[in-house]
Amino acid sequence: MSSTKRPSGMWRIISDAGQDLGVYVGDSVADALDAMARDAGYASQETAMSAVGPFRGRVIFVGRLSEPPVSGR
Repeated sequence: MSSTKRPSGMWRIISDAGQDLGVYVGDSVADALDAMARDAGYASQETAMSAVGPFRGRVIFVGRLSEPPVSGR
């Protein structure tokens, strides 16, 4: 049995311009932002911030991985 904990939450990330950047999994907002940064080709959110500045936008919890996503948020 693996000791690695599976991320439990789903987070929708929206830019400050209103662009839906996708849904990412993680246990926290920081985890979701880190996943988005890796998806964009950065090693981490910290690396992305060094290159392009801090994230400005919204991160919305949409549900647990064991639950269907909440629509309309």
